[in-house]
Amino acid sequence: MSEWKNAFLSEVAEITMGQSPASSDCNEYGEGLPFYQGNAEFGYMYPIPKRYCVKPKKVAEAGDILISVRAPVGDVNIAQEMSAIGRGLSAIRPTNVEKMFLFYFLQHFKPKWATLQQGSTFEAINKNDLSNLEIPTPPLREQRKIAAILSSVDEAIEKTEAIIEQTEKVKKGLMQQLLTKGIGHTKFKKTEIGEIPEAWAVEELSNLTLKIQDGNYGNDYPKENEFLSQGVPFLTSAAIGNTNSIDHKKVKYISFEKHELLRKAHIKTKDILFTNRGANVGAVAIVSERYNNANIGPQLTLIRSNPDRVHYVYLYYYFQTSYIKKEIRKHDSGSAMNFFSIGTTKKFKIVVPPLEEQLKISEVLQTIDKKIIMEKRKLSELQDIKAGLMQVLLTGKVRVKVDNEVMSQ
Repeated sequence: MSEWKNAFLSEVAEITMGQSPASSDCNEYGEGLPFYQGNAEFGYMYPIPKRYCVKPKKVAEAGDILISVRAPVGDVNIAQEMSAIGRGLSAIRPTNVEKMFLFYFLQHFKPKWATLQQGSTFEAINKNDLSNLEIPTPPLREQRKIAAILSSVDEAIEKTEAIIEQTEKVKKGLMQQLLTKGIGHTKFKKTEIGEIPEAWAVEELSNLTLKIQDGNYGNDYPKENEFLSQGVPFLTSAAIGNTNSIDHKKVKYISFEKHELLRKAHIKTKDILFTNRGANVGAVAIVSERYNNANIGPQLTLIRSNPDRVHYVYLYYYFQTSYIKKEIRKHDSGSAMNFFSIGTTKKFKIVVPPLEEQLKISEVLQTIDKKIIMEKRKLSELQDIKAGLMQVLLTGKVRVKVDNEVMSQ
């Protein structure tokens, strides 16, 4: 570490604080410079212009590091061209430090802004805060090597994110096609919910299920001190979120005695859980073997399909269609506590192909989902790798090999 020194940011970079132009000088049709007000326009590494400015007050040059100086503080991007910057951003132009090394250091430093004032959260940082930020400055060759290592991981992350995005687009298109037109049909009929294959039917959900039941509430609902670190799983809407799957980290647990007391909503493998209220109303998840005989709260409705009428996986995907989402929006009161009663849920109209075709449709969509899950797992691993590398490389805990020589501690 003898070759590592610290310098204030103002000693290794020029700092320009943003200033918002008059709204009359801004437009959305591409006249003038791209205008970035804050991190709302930030992409993974480069901002995405939505507005433009003909009379900017403060400007970032191409290659400048843009840092968010208003809550949330610390997000960074790189300007790809000369751009106007508003008061939510600062432009940092490296003068005596490798640009990408500084970029990654600032990215790594972001969580620490929140603890600089005795643990209180920064609502904003000013030029003085930035100027006095201490930056490690290893030898320039080592800075470049560290930046190259982290950039290679970032490239893999961006490629993986692009694969996920494209695969999700393919899935959306396939769902629209398969769940409305089916496989290989040539004859169609008009129904109350649109045109469907002649051999298909439209049924209310209640005619296709063995049980539709919301979760437990009332005096016996578990109090906060009755939730345990282990026991019988107790699922709430937080465990599903907006991912249409169960987040194991957000599952709560109750005692077996409490579970037996709350008997009306014991869930089984292959049940579908439907979020019936809140911000993520309409989100669904399939109950896996892991949660067989678990319990649920009132924010969730269990839907147990009749296997002679509808396959549970087909029903799971059908609940993700634009038709169901539109039906949910019809009942949206705009309230955070917007609620779907059991009665309303039972009346959902479901397009029902023959069981054999339901299985084929489900298999196609499951194959796509497996691809997405695999890529998301890969993405998570890459993000962990990057975080670990930043922790050791940007602090000098691990030195890198430069020109066949290991930079020694």
